[in-house]
Amino acid sequence: MFDLREAGIGQSGSCPKPASLPRDYSRAVGTFLEGRGVVVCGGEDVGNTRCVVFDPSANRWDEAEDVLTVGREEASAAFLPDGRWWIAGGKMPYEVSDILLASTEVVDSDLKYGIKQVL
Repeated sequence: MFDLREAGIGQSGSCPKPASLPRDYSRAVGTFLEGRGVVVCGGEDVGNTRCVVFDPSANRWDEAEDVLTVGREEASAAFLPDGRWWIAGGKMPYEVSDILLASTEVVDSDLKYGIKQVL
């Protein structure tokens, strides 16, 4: 769970409108990163292996390049108890084809370095 009060949002009883994403992340996968906010990765852009993390205290999106091992759209994600998150399946971006992906990857919460493990 992400507590908006800890991030200094909603102290006045209302939430500000979040900043717009820096680019189109249609059909991307997202989840929460404990203590950091929302993370969104991939999407329908060909080869999109980027992720963005929403920093609620600054109301901005920070982008990390080459986090995913393969661009994927319409994947699923689950937050793991150790702070990492698991991304499963999806398909290659539509401009390439509709090839379904049978791979999964576990992404570390430190996206700045693109730490990942392919299973």
